[in-house]
Amino acid sequence: MSQKKLSLKAELRLMIPMLSKEANQLKDNEARSRWMRIKKIALSPKTIESCCASAGVSVDYFTKWGTRLVKSRRLKGLLTKSRRPYRSPNKTKPRLEKAVLKIRKAEPYLGPDRISDLAEKLYF
Repeated sequence: MSQKKLSLKAELRLMIPMLSKEANQLKDNEARSRWMRIKKIALSPKTIESCCASAGVSVDYFTKWGTRLVKSRRLKGLLTKSRRPYRSPNKTKPRLEKAVLKIRKAEPYLGPDRISDLAEKLYF
């Protein structure tokens, strides 16, 4: 027996009643706006294309946020993800940063080249 995969719109229709209580407590305005748009499109009897056009969003928008919501099964999936990198390999080492700040505070008239030379001589 083959199991038919539900469409995104059908999956969202099944999830919406379960998430409605959580939606009332949603503080983030962007996430709330996404929730309202996705809910409106998913519950509409019209096609996704026509619903998205009337809601003023693209089909890609609905697919992106709808898929995130289905995968996470919680409204946290509608929050914007941070674009901050996990690590920064070229970041200045804290020891050097402290040295530069110390020199800068002691002699504010020095430029970057002289600060660099002094930091290298005094602290390393």
